[in-house]
Amino acid sequence: MDSEWSEEFNQSLSIVQNKIIALNNLKESSTGQTLKRLVEEKLSKDLDIQKNMIGFAHDNGSNLKGENIGLSSLIKQEG
Repeated sequence: MDSEWSEEFNQSLSIVQNKIIALNNLKESSTGQTLKRLVEEKLSKDLDIQKNMIGFAHDNGSNLKGENIGLSSLIKQEG
């Protein structure tokens, strides 16, 4: 989310910005734990991303959706 002043409406307007963040050519293990570490290192340092991230999409790989050690489960455990 961002805001921008509108002269036409004489007020600040909210702007939704969509950004796709992807990993390409992962050069190490692709376990849920590794992916969680990458998310923490790369994305969680940015407070704007932390407070605005609402979801992620994946290809149903077990490392992403696995019930116990998939990335989505590991993130939910912290919530």
